[in-house]
Amino acid sequence: MPPSKKTAPERSADAPANASELSAIRAEMREMREAQERFVLVGERIITMLSVVNDKTDLLIEAATKEPGPSPVAKMLEAVLEALREQQAILSRLPAELAAAIHDDEEEQSEPANHAAWDDQSAED
Repeated sequence: MPPSKKTAPERSADAPANASELSAIRAEMREMREAQERFVLVGERIITMLSVVNDKTDLLIEAATKEPGPSPVAKMLEAVLEALREQQAILSRLPAELAAAIHDDEEEQSEPANHAAWDDQSAED
């Protein structure tokens, strides 16, 4: 078999122009790839956020369809209400009890009345 002659590719005057066009195309493709990666990242974040919102919505729907059970808060509020009623009853009796206590105290401190002195005005003259 005769040896084959390999010829070097011919370079024309357009070669430098083709190289700059090729590097411009590569740069543009790199920018497109980076933009696509950013879009994918944003898309993944949106999907994650929607997944969280979807999970929360499912929980809300599930909770809304269940009958509420006994609440410990209701028992606590009932106890607070009962304590307030007791305090209100005590406060409503307080004015009468204070008046009675004041009246009893005044009676203990007062001297016995001398009714005869009140009737006898000549003693003062």
